[in-house]
Amino acid sequence: MRSTPPLNLNNFRYRDVKKKCLVDLVAQRQQSRFDLAQATRMSPSTVSQLVDELIRDGLLVEAGYGAPEGGRPPILLDVNPEGGYLVGLEFAAHSAFGIAQNLRGDVLLEEETSWGGAADQEHIWEHLTELVRHILAQLAVPAERLIGIGVASPGRVDSVNGVVEYFSHLPDWRNVPVRAQMEEAFGVPVHLDQNMRATALAEHVYGAGRGHETMAYVGGRDGIGAGLMLNGDLFRGSSFTAGQLGHSVIAWPGGPLCKCGRRGCLEAIVGPAALDQEVQELGLGKSIDALWDACRRGEPRALAIAERVAQYLGVALWNLVAFTDPSLIVLGGYLRGADDRFLHRIKEAISERAPVDYGTKVRLASTQLPASGGALGAAVLVWRNTFQAYRFANG
Repeated sequence: MRSTPPLNLNNFRYRDVKKKCLVDLVAQRQQSRFDLAQATRMSPSTVSQLVDELIRDGLLVEAGYGAPEGGRPPILLDVNPEGGYLVGLEFAAHSAFGIAQNLRGDVLLEEETSWGGAADQEHIWEHLTELVRHILAQLAVPAERLIGIGVASPGRVDSVNGVVEYFSHLPDWRNVPVRAQMEEAFGVPVHLDQNMRATALAEHVYGAGRGHETMAYVGGRDGIGAGLMLNGDLFRGSSFTAGQLGHSVIAWPGGPLCKCGRRGCLEAIVGPAALDQEVQELGLGKSIDALWDACRRGEPRALAIAERVAQYLGVALWNLVAFTDPSLIVLGGYLRGADDRFLHRIKEAISERAPVDYGTKVRLASTQLPASGGALGAAVLVWRNTFQAYRFANG
């Protein structure tokens, strides 16, 4: 685990940054003004002034008294749950999830929308904006209380410039300025990232990944991807392509043709579309969920498919372990219905390829998040970029 330098808000010139830091610290646990002064190395008088402003802004509230320590009991501060709201959105080729949170992190509502068959960029954009409008209408809060909107997108995503560069399942989604379009539509800051990275962030904050500074999330709805947390931060790569696990070539030469145009990609062999087709051809059901149900019943053909998936995934995940050394890999998306036997077979497949005991050290877990985990991670992006920017600036 990396060493984090002590927080010193005197290093920041801007009052707004200091105030947002105080909100983040109080959101972690109730604290007094004196606690905040000690944590930030600011003077008690400066902290009191900033806290008073935050109370007037409606972001903080006084929440009773703490235990006395030789004098008067300190007044504790807490975030005002109604002081602001965050919206998170995740979309895929045929559907989208949206959630809304208050400042305390409570999920107030969750919505899903879908569209059948192939849809062009304009049609999907209409669904996404209507989903956000529907969420805001249900919240029924003043517009100024909306802190921001987070968007988790599939494909290759430039999170710095807010652009979806490419998504193989939606051919006309090339260089789409999602952030600029969403900000124009709703007039609030918008934060965009890739959906696997957003889900990894949600797992790190709320799910199985809590307490794991270096971890990976592997899953997907349309394909296979990985979101990587390295030393507590999202890892995007130099050109935002880190985590394209589904396009690692594991059957060469030859192999089935992938949507990316190459042959032998993991996604083309054991991705959602490939497994859906195989399940239907064998008469096991209409979707991957039917595969996992059949495995639980002990259906031989289903177990054979699951074994093949475990072996191919084991190869890909060992490569992931070899390069990033995570303490945890969380499986979700189309893999979320698999049982513990499947996880055990993947772990064995990793261990069989690992030298010494490398493969035995990494832990595998199924996601603890709902299907809207990517949207939840998108909301976390809003919080991070709004209230935690000081952490990155401070080293």
